[in-house]
Amino acid sequence: MWVDELHTMVETDPSTSWGKLFDYLRCCDPHPPLYFICVKILFSVFGHTEGIARGLSAICGVVSVWSMYLLGKEVLNQRLGIIAAWLTCVNYYNIYYSQEARCYIMAFLFTVFSFIYFIRLIRGLQFKNVYLYSLFTLLLLYSHYYSLFIVAAQALIAFILMFGEKENRKTFLKTFAVAGAIIGVGFLPWVPFVLEKVNLTSFWISPPEPSFAISYFSAYFGHNDLLKPILVLLLFYYCYQVFSESNKELENVKESPLQLSFFISFIAIGITYVIPYVRSLIFVPMLFDRYTIVVVPIFLLAIAFGISLIRNRTIHVVILSTILFLSFIDLSIAKKYYSKSKPIKTQFREMTEFISGDGRLYPIIEERTAWQHGYYLKKYNYNATVFAASKEAIVDSILLRTSDQYKLNRFWIVGAHGFEAHLNPQVRQKLDNAYTLVKEKEFYDAWAQLFVAKSLIIDVTSYFDLSDYGGMVIPIWGGIVTSRPMPMQVGRYTLKINHRGTKASNIYPHLVVLLDDKKVGDFYTAEGFTESNFEIEIQSESNIILKFDFDNDLALNAEDRNAFIKSIIFDKSE
Repeated sequence: MWVDELHTMVETDPSTSWGKLFDYLRCCDPHPPLYFICVKILFSVFGHTEGIARGLSAICGVVSVWSMYLLGKEVLNQRLGIIAAWLTCVNYYNIYYSQEARCYIMAFLFTVFSFIYFIRLIRGLQFKNVYLYSLFTLLLLYSHYYSLFIVAAQALIAFILMFGEKENRKTFLKTFAVAGAIIGVGFLPWVPFVLEKVNLTSFWISPPEPSFAISYFSAYFGHNDLLKPILVLLLFYYCYQVFSESNKELENVKESPLQLSFFISFIAIGITYVIPYVRSLIFVPMLFDRYTIVVVPIFLLAIAFGISLIRNRTIHVVILSTILFLSFIDLSIAKKYYSKSKPIKTQFREMTEFISGDGRLYPIIEERTAWQHGYYLKKYNYNATVFAASKEAIVDSILLRTSDQYKLNRFWIVGAHGFEAHLNPQVRQKLDNAYTLVKEKEFYDAWAQLFVAKSLIIDVTSYFDLSDYGGMVIPIWGGIVTSRPMPMQVGRYTLKINHRGTKASNIYPHLVVLLDDKKVGDFYTAEGFTESNFEIEIQSESNIILKFDFDNDLALNAEDRNAFIKSIIFDKSE
């Protein structure tokens, strides 16, 4: 899970109170509460896991395919509904946010249902649709703040269409007045939260570019350059058919599926884009692509309508099949979206597994993401102290030992979510003089470094013959490699060996570790550098000899097993 999803996990932790959840939504994670309430309830019943959180989004994503079918069927016919459902099945945005523990796909889903009953209400003015429209619109409003623009667009659409009503204007006005009253009263409890967000004077979002609409549309479809020209042509064809239709009177708009769909789409997209754009330029930036997911169903419907308007059955099928094929190829092959070998989200979990791997609890310095990281630290029972402040300031305090909490012989510095590992050069120089970096690893958008006081670390790498093979390493081509005599004091140590190897017959080198000809352990190397640890005890002060016995050497055709040791460290127990 990446940093935003970890907001969800921490805020909806079953062990925290409901009041704390709403405090988070007020101060730190400005979203309406519906998604978080649902997740918190699910956690209380099924357990506090990533699968449960993302499972809710997955369910919403699957249901959204059905909802798009219903919307297309409501606008025109079953054929349009089926096309819209197919497009939703392969839509990059829908798939991506159906797999994320956030509220965006829920906003997509309830946008669709809100428009289904909005259209029914416009056409039928039946009070049973008032209640269903009000219900789904309230669910939408409680899903994401950008739903306010959708509801504002619906209000404007209804207001304009009212003037086209000659015989039923009073009924039309009364019907939508009742719906508006229900929605207003239902959303009233959350209005104070909305007003707090309106008064924000700063936000993390950057000001939008004038061409934001083009980049957003491209993002909805995964920036698929092969697909974009087809989609744009279909939208132009859809608009051409709208303006070619002879019926242009306002009172007849709702009787024309084509014109009604265009009227709704134009106003909904316009308001959702223009108001946030203007406000971003004048006050505080608030326009961001994933927030506008509420207009994605509208684009999908317009594209589906463009396909359905093609009269030639063969061309119709070819275009739809091409869109589905290009979308699938982009997801599965170009983006390798379903390949585990290519992570796409911050590897907080893998970083936590790394720092907790040896079962020892060392303090952590984590300047930017300590609060979010708390979910995985708790999951892996890593209960060490976490310093959530400037890493330079904390390191400086450790070096100066300004108080008992900073008198540390071992500590981690970790970071994620774009936070770089470098320290101020002066601080880093002081740190390197007093501590040794004994373990480090980079992950996707995350990293971890373990520092140990030099008084506890004995680096014996130089007691072997070194070779500049991809860095200073000890190459082992075969047989036994022996160190020169190494002076060691009495004590308990962790022998840390950083190694890698090349395989033959799909098996990597196997090394036996000998200390004064006594076996202390063995390990297999791997493709990349990994660390093996062995607990040893030196019972008398003496010169010792360390050996590595390469016992499965093999050269076969173009394959040759070889081992490389990057570093060998004796870490003394305190």
